[in-house]
Amino acid sequence: MTAEPVKLHLDTQYATGLLVPIAEVLRELEARLRHYQLELRLAEIDLQCIVSAHQAVAEASRVVEDLVQRGVQAQTWREGGY
Repeated sequence: MTAEPVKLHLDTQYATGLLVPIAEVLRELEARLRHYQLELRLAEIDLQCIVSAHQAVAEASRVVEDLVQRGVQAQTWREGGY
């Protein structure tokens, strides 16, 4: 028999507020990968890997940013900010 995990907060959390810092980290990772792509000397196979990683992170960033914007438009966050 497995016990239920203990919830860390007493109050309800909102996806919009939780996703804002995730979106920030994804933007940082996207910028780092862009830097690698443009500024570092890489073998062609490694450059292709970095380009693919950049595309994946950029897509994830767009998806998360869209979720945040939809949450803001729908006002699905706690009154008083994130």
